[in-house]
Amino acid sequence: MTLTKHIKPILESVDGLKPMPSSVSKALKMIEEPEVTISEISSIIAKDQALTARILKFANSAYYGFPHPATTLNEAIARLGFRRIKNILFTLSYSSMLGRRIAGYNLGHGELWQHSIAVAMTSQRISEQVAYSAPDEAYVAGLLHDIGKLLLDQYFKVDWTHLLSIGQENNLTLIEAEENLLGINHAQTGGELARNWGLPTRLVDAIAYHHTPALATWPDLAAIVQVADIICWRLNIGLTHPDFLPEPAEIALELLSLTLVDIDELTDIYSDMLNAALITDNSLVSVTH
Repeated sequence: MTLTKHIKPILESVDGLKPMPSSVSKALKMIEEPEVTISEISSIIAKDQALTARILKFANSAYYGFPHPATTLNEAIARLGFRRIKNILFTLSYSSMLGRRIAGYNLGHGELWQHSIAVAMTSQRISEQVAYSAPDEAYVAGLLHDIGKLLLDQYFKVDWTHLLSIGQENNLTLIEAEENLLGINHAQTGGELARNWGLPTRLVDAIAYHHTPALATWPDLAAIVQVADIICWRLNIGLTHPDFLPEPAEIALELLSLTLVDIDELTDIYSDMLNAALITDNSLVSVTH
């Protein structure tokens, strides 16, 4: 991808858009080790009291439906399993960042976060349905797909009224309107930010091309995120700009062996799942600091 020269220095001095804490990085790395134990993971997480408290909160959430509360970190990890712990660690690491008010995109406090967690959950469900090899990877790609909006809002002072006007007057998609106004779009910017953080190449690719999966090196993952994004747009989860509601790219449907009718059905199916996770249980969407 090609970015204008003045963006690259910004990526190296981003204020407040930092990678995850070291405790989370260590725990995530350890989870990937085949012989790791619950006690070993717990010993890393326990060094961060706030993180420990929030994992216990997740484990005792009504969303998971366990009959008795977990009282220790070991018990919480055992209940949730390494896969869920991995997703929770990513989610908690980025919740504060994604929970900000994004004035340039007309997003209030917590709205981008709510949309991001919904796309993450939907991406994981779709990946399981289409037998994608790494559902956890799809979750993280969905969680971080819109991080570029943070950078564009903070450094380019996006004017939502102007962006919306350009889109409506010229019948443009959101990324086309961004390119018209700024010379860059939030997907490309997010991909570069993810690369700057040292995230895996497949995640960088999915974030950068979630609106244009045909251009991706790994189009199947980008397609999963695009379809999940569109489903959450349709459900108006965490977004206040339905004017830019997109349709899935033809290649996304082909790659995932889905039809537009399937997308309609999935939207109805996932609506209940997302309502249960995002609305019924506020602990899964609250942005605490």
